[in-house]
Formats: sequence, C-alpha cells, structure tokens
Amino acid sequence: MIDLDRLVAETEDVPALPASASQLASLLTNEHWELEDIVRAVKLDPSLSARLLRTANSALSGGACRTGTLDQAVMRVGAGSVLTLALSGAVRGQLETSLPCFGLTDGELWRHSVAAAFAVESARRFIRPGPPPEAFATALLHEIGIVILATQMTSELLEQLRRARENDGHDLIDAELETLGVHHGEIGGMIARHWELPDAMAEGIAFHHEPNAAPSEAGRLIAEFVALGDAVASAVGYGTGATHTAIAPPYALIGVDEETFAKVVEATEADLADVFDRYE
Repeated sequence: MIDLDRLVAETEDVPALPASASQLASLLTNEHWELEDIVRAVKLDPSLSARLLRTANSALSGGACRTGTLDQAVMRVGAGSVLTLALSGAVRGQLETSLPCFGLTDGELWRHSVAAAFAVESARRFIRPGPPPEAFATALLHEIGIVILATQMTSELLEQLRRARENDGHDLIDAELETLGVHHGEIGGMIARHWELPDAMAEGIAFHHEPNAAPSEAGRLIAEFVALGDAVASAVGYGTGATHTAIAPPYALIGVDEETFAKVVEATEADLADVFDRYE
C-alpha cells in the first residue's frame, strides 16, 4: 500500500495555480457572474490573454471577424473555455510527462485530458440543460491524480500495479485500489482542494468513475459530465486504460443514452484536430 499520509503531505508541495485560474474558478461557481469580472481576471495573466485572443480568432470559434478585445473574446469562446485555457497553462507540463508505469507515453495523458474537456463542451449541443461552465475545466484536470501517484510509487508498487493489470486482468481503478488502497480520482480531488478550487470541481474529479457517490448534487452533475468526457475521449482514440469506451453508467442527472453518446462522440471526433490547436 502507498503511504497516504506522506502522499497528503506531498500535495502541499504541488505548485499553486495562477491567481487568474483560481479567481475564474471561483467566479464561475456563481451562476450570476458578470462579464466584466471574467475579463478582469483574464487581464491578470498576459499569457492567458494571448491564448484567449488566439482561440477567439480561430476558425473553430467562428472567428471570421477578428477581435482584439478581451470582452468580445470571452463572449465568443464562453466562460467555461476561458477557465479551461487558464488551467491548461498551469497543468500542461505535468500532464505531458511520460508515465510508463501507467503505460502512457509523452503527451498521451494530455491529449486524453483535452479530448475529455472538449467532449464535455460538445455535449452541450445535445444535452439540456448543458454542463455548468466549470465542467469543461474539471474534465481537463480529471486525471491529474495519475501524475501525483506516479511520482510517489516505489518500484515494488509499480510492479504490483503492472501485475494487477496484466496478469489479473484488472482495470486501472481496481488495480490501483488493490495495490495502493487509493485510486487516482481520489488523489486528484485532494489536489483540487489544495488548489482551492470549488468543492463541486473537486468532487467532479474525485468521483468521475463513480458519479453517484459524490456527496453534493453539484458535484454529481459535474462528475457525470466528466465521466461522459472520459468515455468519449477513449471512444475517439485517446484513452488511458482507465475507462471503457462504452457509456459509463449511470447518468442519473444528464440522462445520456446510446444515441446521445454516439452524437457526442461524432461531434468530438470531427472537431478534435482544431481543438488541439488551441493548446499549442
């Protein structure tokens, strides 16, 4: 088993999020957020401002008429996408790391995370009511616990995890629980709380493999959308081995059936090449 007390202590050493990302996450938990507040938070981060303007002027965002103002850029891409861009700048380096102990090559976890986030964004075309704005960013972060676990595992634990997956036929979650006594979703939730992200986002990460177990309805809602994004990302070829490509049960709050799942998969697959251009 992994030393959970040590792991909790190690989370204190994880770098804090940029002020712009934390502020945006906090703002978006209030359904009555104001555009001027979002723009003010973006202005705190010149790098984010540049990425936002580039995204707003991309073909994917309908940028036929170019804009150079942040308020127009926020309106064009949506507040949820702004938060996703803010968080991507903070975590991309960690998610791009090769993690051979989990069978992940350079960039594989990052591509899965971006695909899951965009799948959540695509889902709003077919699911009413759509995902809350912070669900997109939560999907981007949902596998951050894998990175933390990988840095804390001894060679003995790594071998036990490999045997549990390859010899015993366990999926990643069951293998982690058997080997470590904790799974990557739980660790990711701890990291989200360390970053002082809203509780619903932390729950969405912690319970994305079991949405019904999230303690709040807001957390269950986000967890269901993240579970959907996770499954769709795998279905379009960006899996991690932790998720089956079939519909992840159950979707008590968002009511995804096979037809809706197929539509989200198709929409995500069609746009994914352009989506990755956002994060270069």
